[in-house]
Amino acid sequence: MNSEEDILQIYRIAVRNAIASGNSEAVPNSSPEHAAIIIEEMLDAAKDSFVAFSGEFGDDVWNAPVINALRRALRRNVKVSLVAMDNADRMPEELKGIISVVNKEKMEKATEYYRENISCSGQFRRSPCRSP
Repeated sequence: MNSEEDILQIYRIAVRNAIASGNSEAVPNSSPEHAAIIIEEMLDAAKDSFVAFSGEFGDDVWNAPVINALRRALRRNVKVSLVAMDNADRMPEELKGIISVVNKEKMEKATEYYRENISCSGQFRRSPCRSP
């Protein structure tokens, strides 16, 4: 039987493959461990920029391996933008100088703008996404 560690390693490989292939399909993210793997792998793959938009940046996701991936990205001169809603209580110290904290109202407006102005494929658009 597979251990939790084996299952997470299989998940990590699936995330790496999705990133390498440019697959724009959503990757299931059902736990803080999954979120941490996604962020770590995306930071390691980032060439020019990395943007994360979240309600909070707690240490359950932004753990030591993710912080180390963030440091590697910054050393490669990747432009990192992290935007969080008000909750900075659980934010790791290493992130406090990088994250822009916005209030909930601004976050909701930004989310609404994204939904209205960015297409399903990530391109700027002027009309709604088509349903499949």
